[in-house]
Amino acid sequence: NSFYNSMQVRFQKRASHYISFEGNYTFSKSTDDASAGFNAFVGTLNAGNVQQLDRLNLEHGISANDATHRFVLATVLEVPVGRGRWIGREMNPFLSGVIGGWGVSMVITRQSGQPLAFSTVGTANGLFVDGNQRPNILCNQLSSGISYHQAAANGLNGTGNPSVFNANCFGYPGDEVPGDAPRYIATLRTDGIRNADVSFSKEFAIRES
Repeated sequence: NSFYNSMQVRFQKRASHYISFEGNYTFSKSTDDASAGFNAFVGTLNAGNVQQLDRLNLEHGISANDATHRFVLATVLEVPVGRGRWIGREMNPFLSGVIGGWGVSMVITRQSGQPLAFSTVGTANGLFVDGNQRPNILCNQLSSGISYHQAAANGLNGTGNPSVFNANCFGYPGDEVPGDAPRYIATLRTDGIRNADVSFSKEFAIRES
């Protein structure tokens, strides 16, 4: 079972005064009782496997696919320089052919990162028949103070390497006992998407004589 709720805002300015843009913003929350399914081999989806397949009601929580914020903006700007334009309306045709007719387009994408799975903690011994046991949570502040980016750069949870989690905040639930930690942590996420694509273009007016 999965649930997705969102607020979606779309905004647009049609081409006028040398500029046009279109974009959207989505504020959302995605929850489910299993994110892996038959696609556990893709990426790290198997990191959020359920503990007990016959008690999925206890697994409901934030989804591996959750991205709280997503913002995309596409803009096209015609540089108002050249013959027939705002600047240089009566410009020499040859000069206009060099410095006129330019345009700039840009697409900006910003998106929240996806939540980290508790199996990356490395404290659970996996003493479950299916090996998907998670630990118990012992404190409210789970972060060790190091960012996910820093930990990944140094080798997440490798021997002697820093972890994003405070290991003292987790306890062993016992043999064949499910832990109370959720599959994914809503407050600790990957870096997300921060991307900008820019292109420059030039128009040439070709006429017969």
